[in-house]
This record gives sequence, structure tokens and C-alpha cells, in this order.
Amino acid sequence: MGQPATPRADTLGRLHGDQLAETLRRFTAAWQDSPPPPDLSRYLPESTALRRVALIELIKIDLVHRPRYTGQDKRLADYVAEIPELGDRPLPPDLVYEEYHQRRRAGLPVDPDEYTAEYPDQAAELSELLATGEYRSTQFGSTTGEKPATVDDIEAGSRIDDFDLLTLLGRGAFARVFLARQRTMQRLVAVKISADSGTEPQTLAQLDHDYIVRVFDRHILPGPRLRLLYMQYIPGGTLLTVLGRVRDTPPADRSGALLLDAIDDVLDDKGEIRPAESAARTEISSLTWPETVAWLGTRLARALDHADRAGVLHRDVKPANVLLTAEGIPKLADFNISFGANVAGSSPVAYFGGSLAYMSPEQLAVIHPDLPGTAADLDTRSDLYALAVVLWELLTGRRPFDDTATATDPATGHPETTAGDAAARPVPPSPDPAATAGPPPEPAGSAPAESPRQPAPGDRTTLEAMLSLRRRGARALPYSDLPPDCPVALRRTLVRALDPDPAQRWSHGADMARQLQICLDPRARDLVDPPQGSLRRRARALLHPIMFLSIAVPNALAIWYSYYHNRVLIIDDLDAGAHDIFQRVAPITYGLAFLTGFLVTTVLTAHLGSVLRGLHRGGGGRAGRSYDNAALARARRDTLLLSSRTVLACFLLWAITGIAVPVTVQASGSTLGAAASAHFFGTQIICGAMAMAYPYFLVGTYAVRSLYPAFLPLGGAFGSDLEQLRALDRRSTYFLLLAAAVPLLGAAGATFLPAADIAEVRPALRVLSLGSALAFAGAYLLFRTLERDIAALERVVAHGIAPHAADSASTV
Repeated sequence: MGQPATPRADTLGRLHGDQLAETLRRFTAAWQDSPPPPDLSRYLPESTALRRVALIELIKIDLVHRPRYTGQDKRLADYVAEIPELGDRPLPPDLVYEEYHQRRRAGLPVDPDEYTAEYPDQAAELSELLATGEYRSTQFGSTTGEKPATVDDIEAGSRIDDFDLLTLLGRGAFARVFLARQRTMQRLVAVKISADSGTEPQTLAQLDHDYIVRVFDRHILPGPRLRLLYMQYIPGGTLLTVLGRVRDTPPADRSGALLLDAIDDVLDDKGEIRPAESAARTEISSLTWPETVAWLGTRLARALDHADRAGVLHRDVKPANVLLTAEGIPKLADFNISFGANVAGSSPVAYFGGSLAYMSPEQLAVIHPDLPGTAADLDTRSDLYALAVVLWELLTGRRPFDDTATATDPATGHPETTAGDAAARPVPPSPDPAATAGPPPEPAGSAPAESPRQPAPGDRTTLEAMLSLRRRGARALPYSDLPPDCPVALRRTLVRALDPDPAQRWSHGADMARQLQICLDPRARDLVDPPQGSLRRRARALLHPIMFLSIAVPNALAIWYSYYHNRVLIIDDLDAGAHDIFQRVAPITYGLAFLTGFLVTTVLTAHLGSVLRGLHRGGGGRAGRSYDNAALARARRDTLLLSSRTVLACFLLWAITGIAVPVTVQASGSTLGAAASAHFFGTQIICGAMAMAYPYFLVGTYAVRSLYPAFLPLGGAFGSDLEQLRALDRRSTYFLLLAAAVPLLGAAGATFLPAADIAEVRPALRVLSLGSALAFAGAYLLFRTLERDIAALERVVAHGIAPHAADSASTV
């Protein structure tokens, strides 16, 4: 059979395959979009190497769509008459069969003998095809009696199962990837052909995600025991190509346009048309380079989170395994089913090659022959570690760990060339099949087979040096490589994901996606990571003083107004005994209510204050991981309910005072009329409304702008936070209406007063009206700020929500 393709042949095959895919896509779209039949000859490429393959595939599409859209039948002889070059060689049997199949589907009379007589050169294959009703390769079928085929025997132009292999896209040590046409579905797919290992996972159908290359199905050829995985075909480049562009571009010149330029260069090389309109490209073009990296990372973290929830690990996250669509959308490919040192005759370093540089410490330890642990010990945190390495490399052009000088030859003591050396240097695009599509994912926890051989001493040296470097954690990271405009959130997210201890990393991809999303939202970014020394950052440690001032000042003003109003209209009109009792009871009642309010607020903020003190002592981040998810969720809930709870308590105390004072006066034997009692109670209600509306916005703004964002970097289960934020937004609208109603309530109450009394309280009413108007203006400004802040936090929280039932203290 054929020889293995050279890298040059693989690259050309990939380019031709992409160009062919785009040609067929445009021809199909032309049939669907325009009533007149498109001119097939206008879609033929100039390349002689691709022209005939394209011509055959275009005719197949034309045979399918012409009867559907025009109601007319067209024969192959008509195509040969129109395009003479088609008749230079015998027509392929599959093309003849396509005409037969389409005419039969349309209910037209067809005679198999007529076809074999008209095409004698293809008679043998046509007889089998027309007799069985399906198109299957006789070369690789299980009934031929030939020696079973191997992966290396398969070449472009072959016909296997339901697929016409059009061109080679890439090859690796264990598989080949072809651009193929699936006959039954009439679509282009990428087909990965490898030996059937018997460990095919049953979770492929669950990995249906926008940012994962979609694997459609598998076919097993029983004769040669070959496995065919056919999947979504993506004609764009990979992050490996983008990485080369990053290294060639000065940091100051990098932006979202760099990503689009790299993709456009790939599209131009393949003769493909750039997308005319794309919301994704418009968004990317407006981003800085750190924001672009965060944009890509957010989507890849969500992909890993989806796989994690399906019980699947990737185990080989690297730039070559991230495909890019023409719009710039990343798609994760090549879920690694063959993890482990289980290839006889090769060392782990040689087997994994450059992928070693992206592995987490625990994954490197699994490979190391002298360290305990199996692949079953790995979880999604290992994949997130690899993703962080990829994002750091994209951000800076260099990997976070310099492996170029970590290994030495045990015999000479000189540095030896390792997988890390090759991985650290710029890598040109290669015909890695992972760059097109990958093998199926492996269920989490499946252990690899044990290797029967002992790794070479150099393997141990390399692995030990790499492990030693990575176990230094944050101390080993080259922070000076980070660009000046790198958001604090991005740096913080990557540093935590690169922690050598899995327990200290992000627990799930949803957590990491949420942090990366913060980088893309300037308002959320400013909320979560305020500048060092800023008032909002310092205020996180001042919960009780700020709460006291926010509640006490408006309430003190309300008490002054209430006392003045009631003294003029009620107290001064009482008899001497009642007047004296009222003067003594009212201050005591106000004082007790004030003290009770202070105690109630202290109780309401006890748990929240405890957590905030723990975070403050730990510098705002590390100590947070000493709290389990339940404690953090409760603290966040307490924060979002803080304003509502405290002001409702205040209002309740005002209402109780409005009842307690008249009752106490009456109980003392003094006479207090019903009108005076109702007047006093009404005044307390208006003051209670003041004590609700204005402190609400002061406390709410403090909670949303300073306290709640402090919890976002800690991760955890945010499933209920989104609804709580929305409820807070709704409540803020109601309290704004209440703030606007306070002066109206005061004015309405004054209409029930006798004319003589109005003159006496006119100064108080003026103070109430003017003060309420000014307070409302302040409340409105705080409301607008609160509204924008809540919207930003909603975007962040909603972006990372994922239903992880296993979220608990053990997973933090």
C-alpha cells in the first residue's frame, strides 16, 4: 500500500481539504439561496491537483439539489457534454451510483443492466453497488479475504464504509485524519481512522457543546478491526498557528486583531472566503490582547466544564488541540484516550513529546516510574492546569515554566535535549491530526494499562526536573513576562490555576470561566479587583463602622424630625402630667429602639463579618479557601440581603415605637386622645419610611460595590446567586419609589392638620420636603450605580453557572 505521507504532503492535504470544503459549502449555499441554478463551472478551483476531485463532488451536490429546486433531471452524459474534461478519464463508480440513486429516489425508471452496459469499465463495482444498494469499499471490506488493512495502508481516494476519503488532513503515530464525504448524510466530515483498541467510551453523545469539536458517531470495521470516528469538520487553523504569530509580534502591537489576522492568513492560504459579517469577529476586534486571551479561555474553560460534568477528562490540552473557526470561535479537540505509558518500546518522554510541558504536576507524577499514582487519580483540575499553561503562553509568548535547562545527561552531566526543550522553542505548524479533530474522550477514572518496560534514565531526569520546577508554584512564575495591561483578574486566575496543589486550584471549569469573564467586563473587573489602597478595597474590613453610619445617620435625622413634629403638634397640647410622661417615655423608647436596632444588625451581620475578617487576614484570597462552599454561599446570600434585612428591622422598630409610646402614656393614667395617638403613629410610619428608603441605598451600594465582589475570586457554587441578584435589582426599584413617596406622604399628612397647626409645623414641613428631595436625588444616583453594578455581577455569575452536585467542602 502507500507510504506514509510526508509533513509537506500532510500540509498540502490539509490546505486542499479546507479549500475543497469551502468550495462545496459555497456551491450548496448557492443552490439554497438563489432560484436560478448556479453555474457549476464557476466553482471549479484553478488547482489541477484539486480540480477533478472538486468537479466530482460538485456534480454529486448538483444531482441532489437540481430535482429538488427545479424539478428537472440531469444525466451524467449532460455534464460530460458541458464539461469535456470530465470525460478525459472514466467516471468514478460512486458518481455513477449517485446518479442511479438519485433517479431511483425521484421515482424515475432505472435499470441496473443499463448502467453496467453504459459504463463497462466500472461494471464490476457497479454490479455490487447496484445489487446491495449501498456503497462500500471492496478493498477494506471484511468479506474480501485479504490481509487486514492497517492505518498506514489507507490513503486519500479510498472508500471505507460510508465515507469517500477525499484528502489527508493529518497523521500521527496511531491514526490518520481525512476529509471525507459521508454518503448517507451528504455532508463533509473529518474521519479519524485508527486501530480499534476496544476501549471506546460511551459518553461521546454527551459532549455536545459549542466549544467542543462535535463527534458524530463511530464505525467499527470488523475485518481489519479499524475504528472510524467521524466528526465536525472545522476548516480554520489552531492556536498553535496563533502562537507563532504572537511570538513574532511585539507585545505593544498585540490585540484581538492579531487573532483575526492569523485566522485570515490561514483562510487566504487555503483560498477560502473570510466571513462577511460576524458578531464574534466584531467583538474580538475590539479587545486588547489580554482580553482576547481571556475571551478564548472563557470558552475553553466552559468546554472542559461540560466534559467534566459528563465524566470525561481531556488530558492533552495544548495549542494544537484547540481549533479555530473562521469567526475565531475556539473548539477543543483530541480528547486523549491513550493516556499513560502504555506504548511498548517507547519512553514516556518520547511518547508524549511536547505535551509534557502542558501537564500538571500530578499528571507528570503518573508518568514517572518511581512515583505512586494512576490516571484514575486525575480530575478536571489537571485539565484546567493545562489550560492555564496554554493561556499564559498565548498571553506572553512563553510558557510559565522554563524547561530548557532542567534536564542533564546522567553520563556526561551536560544538558540534554528533552521534550521540554522542543516544547519551549517556537514550534511551526505541524500535521498533527489533533489540529483537525481528535479521538474520543476517556471517561474519568479509567486507568491505563501498565507498561511492560522500564523508562530510560533520561526520562526520570527530565520528569523530576519538570516536577521540581512546577512544585515551586507561584514562586517560579515569570511575572515580568505579563503585559502591562494584563488585568489583575487574569493574572489572579492563571496563578491559582497553576497552583501545584490541586486542592488550591479552581474546582471546576465553571469557576475558571467566571473569573476569565470578569476580565472581559470592565465594570465587573473594577468591582472584583479594585485598585490597591482604594476606598472600596479598604471598606471590606470596615463592615460594622460603615453599617452603623449608613443606618444611624438617616435614623438620627428621622428621630429629630419626629420629635420636633410631635412636640409641636402633640406634646405641647397635652396636660402637664401627660406632657411630662410623654417627655420621659419618648427618649427612652427611642433609645431602646436604637439599641435594639444595633443589636439586630449585629446579629444579621455576624456570619458575614466572620467570613470577611477571615478573608481580610488572608489577604483577600487564600484564606477564603478555608471556608467550604456552603459557608461562602451563605455569606454571599447574607451580603445580598443585607440592605433589605437591616432596613426592614428599622421600619419594624419605628412601627413598634409608634404603638409603644401612646400605650405607655395611656397606661400611666394620662389621657391621650385617639386623634393624637393616630397622629403620632402616622408620623412614626413616615419616619420609618425615611429610615428604610435612604439607608437601603447606602447599605446596598456598600454591599454590592465592596463586599459581594470579594467573594467572586473564591469560586464555589453560584447556582442561586443569579436569582438573588435579580431579586435585589427588583427590590431596589421598589425602594426608589418609596424614597420618592416620602415627601408626598409628608405633604399628604399635612392636609389633615388644622390650619392653625400648619403654621406651627411649616418649618418642619419645609425641612422634610427639601431634605427628602435632596435625599431622593442622592438615592436615585445610588440606584443607578447599583443597577449597573448588579447587571455587571449578573453577567459574571450567569457566565459560570454549572450544576455541580458534588460541590462541597471537599472539592474546594
